[in-house]
Amino acid sequence: MPDVDGFRYTSCPRTSKGAWSNFLLFDGIAFAHRQTGDEKLRNVLKRGTGSAVQNMTGWGKGFTQYTRVAPHFIGYLASLRGE
Repeated sequence: MPDVDGFRYTSCPRTSKGAWSNFLLFDGIAFAHRQTGDEKLRNVLKRGTGSAVQNMTGWGKGFTQYTRVAPHFIGYLASLRGE
């Protein structure tokens, strides 16, 4: 969802949207971009990283989910800077 640089919880337009799930989804999006080179996927990664970082929590499950997946896509995102 461009207005929050994040995603809906489900595909239903009535569900909440936000950047809380970005890091969980970015590992798969980075993989898809690596396979296809699709510029739209790259833009999602670039735009959503800042909002994901701002949404991070330092407690329990939220912290663990972010730190478990972040290295995978952050390394990939860093490699895109040179493109």
